[in-house]
Amino acid sequence: MDLNLFRSVLVFLLVLMTTQTLIRSGFSRSAPGGYVNEKRVHYRMRRGTERCGGTEFSSNGSIESPKYPSTYPDSSNCIWHITNSRDAPLNVWFYGFDLECNYDWVTIYDGNSTSDNVIGRYTCDLPSCYIPSPGRSITVQFTSDSSVALRGFELFYADAYSSPTMSPSWQVCNSTQLPNTTWPGCGGTLSGSYGSIESPKFPFTYPDNVDCVWYITSTHDSGRAPLNIWFDDFDLECNYDYVTIYNGLSTSSDDMIGRYTCSRYNCFIITAGPSVTIQFTTDPSVSSRGFR
Repeated sequence: MDLNLFRSVLVFLLVLMTTQTLIRSGFSRSAPGGYVNEKRVHYRMRRGTERCGGTEFSSNGSIESPKYPSTYPDSSNCIWHITNSRDAPLNVWFYGFDLECNYDWVTIYDGNSTSDNVIGRYTCDLPSCYIPSPGRSITVQFTSDSSVALRGFELFYADAYSSPTMSPSWQVCNSTQLPNTTWPGCGGTLSGSYGSIESPKFPFTYPDNVDCVWYITSTHDSGRAPLNIWFDDFDLECNYDYVTIYNGLSTSSDDMIGRYTCSRYNCFIITAGPSVTIQFTTDPSVSSRGFR
């Protein structure tokens, strides 16, 4: 056989064997700190993608902010629903975390919805840390305001059967102050053919650090008539406090109609159906009159 031909065939076979090995075993990554047990964890790497939210059904994996490690987009609202494919709790690790302090957030919920109990709410620049989860399902929500974007975050999740052994230096992630949902008039479930809601304490300045969610369903025409919305008064801290409106009874980014801030007068919003969700969020400082 010709020597050059032999070399070409040999290189082709080596490449083919390597490719098949990678396909069969997947890429593996050790936990930060260099400690890994004998159960190798196979993470799906999505570096640089613009994926914003989704549904995961696996015993281990990873998610990251859109475009990570490049700066994430402004005005993001990404929600991931993650369920362990085995009947075991999931744990979470932040390997990289750099968000605009007190304006951009990652919130983790214990369950399949943003209406479930909050495990923790995270911002600023976190060191490598972990979050123990009490259940097999978690929801991860990433929100950013309309200015100043940083590198974002990279999150890994795994259950006890496939979790890496952590370095002794790793600590539980410190959660920031959770949003207040207990103010009178802060959220609720409403039904009827018409009605009104307003920010807590309206027309006086609303509280800092609130997260109010109203679920509203029309009863007109046997619940088939779309709802329309009017802002009679609207005055929020510009680009830091928001009213977000969604089609349906969900805060999923796929159902978002619009996100509103600053000052607006006598404007209306047409929805697509008989149910809407209205969410009012404020940051930890500077309050205005609110909305009605």
